[in-house]
Amino acid sequence: MAGHVGDLRLGLPQQSVRHGDQLLHEPQRLLTVIEAPLERIDTVIERNPILQQLFGNDWVTVAAREHPGQPWRRWTRTGWRDWTETDCPSVVYNKEMI
Repeated sequence: MAGHVGDLRLGLPQQSVRHGDQLLHEPQRLLTVIEAPLERIDTVIERNPILQQLFGNDWVTVAAREHPGQPWRRWTRTGWRDWTETDCPSVVYNKEMI
């Protein structure tokens, strides 16, 4: 965040949650889920610099598939890749909270 109006600064997401090697809080990012042809999604992103910054700097994650039942894919600057368990951080619950 920047200034008293709270504008979200694009880029450098790790610097917003870390101080050196210390994690200040758990990063929370938005997840966009889309069911559409991947080529169309690429076209929309290519035409919109704001989406390029949000998706490219990991402020927003894009999960997509073209048809129901297909595996989910994740958008990256270098192209689409398969979504795997390692892409999803596991949630650790405090037993006292349950």
